[in-house]
Amino acid sequence: MIKIKKAFTIIEIIFVIMIVGILSATVIPRLNMMRDDAKISLCVQEATQFLSELSTYYTSKSLFTNVSEMTNLETNLTLRGNGFLEDTNMDIPTIAGNGASVLYQCDGFDAVEFQSSIDVNGTVWITTRDGAKNNIGIGKNTSKVLESKGFYKAYQVGGINVRYGFENN
Repeated sequence: MIKIKKAFTIIEIIFVIMIVGILSATVIPRLNMMRDDAKISLCVQEATQFLSELSTYYTSKSLFTNVSEMTNLETNLTLRGNGFLEDTNMDIPTIAGNGASVLYQCDGFDAVEFQSSIDVNGTVWITTRDGAKNNIGIGKNTSKVLESKGFYKAYQVGGINVRYGFENN
């Protein structure tokens, strides 16, 4: 009696490899887009968090100090990541005008600039600006999302008029 060995033919194996290749070609780009969307969401959340922390810190202490003392976001970044390149002192000027500004980086790219200022009435403001200017990648996409939500404007801090988040003026 002759035993017949059952095995896959070369055509069947090639067909399976083609199907796996087509599936992976459609799935992998979507996974990358989902990862980028998650990074952008994290950056938007951290930028909003920092604005809230600035407002809370000023309300409780009536001053601004080094970024590292006002937030738990990372400062002195050395590699690609989220946070601030330097631990800048954001002191408010004593006369009407602009104080220090600090750049928030998202995935190693500039995303948001925060600047303290005081007006002639003594009202303290935090102004947020698009820090991405000529960037590409996650930083630029984060800036676009923040802009679409109306994030870039001046926010009054301290007293009863503490405002932060995505409100419209």
